[in-house]
Amino acid sequence: SKFSRGTSVSFNSSDEHFRSCNDLASIFPGAFIATEDPVSLKGSGYWYRVGWHGVLDNMHYEIQFSLEYTGKIQSAIEGNEPIYGGEWSMRFWADHGEKWDEEIVQDFQTLFYKLVLEFDLEYEDHMACASAFLSGDGEYGIDLKEHKERVEDW
Repeated sequence: SKFSRGTSVSFNSSDEHFRSCNDLASIFPGAFIATEDPVSLKGSGYWYRVGWHGVLDNMHYEIQFSLEYTGKIQSAIEGNEPIYGGEWSMRFWADHGEKWDEEIVQDFQTLFYKLVLEFDLEYEDHMACASAFLSGDGEYGIDLKEHKERVEDW
């Protein structure tokens, strides 16, 4: 099983300055040790996040797209700012003791690989893998044999 956690913070002003871990520890208590170690800003811009979550039968899912803009926020809102970068993620799971529904896992994989073909144009190997999966090559995708304790009717 996999564990992940994330958080975001929004500020009403662009005047926030973080020079040390001390500054970050005041916002994220317990995540940073309060020291004077310096921190630096990695990139700057605006991020727009949109996501969906839900349950299909017993399978939970979360899908999120994050788009980065580097210009003025108003220009991005008006649709006049090109997307600078972005990322997307998909997660699915069943509650403890529940089994994955193999058809739903297949549907998630199909969606995943269609998104790869639509948005992951920079990496030819990703596109080749997605094309192979979508053409029915069983060698690609999740090897359900490796997860037989989580798959129904195994």
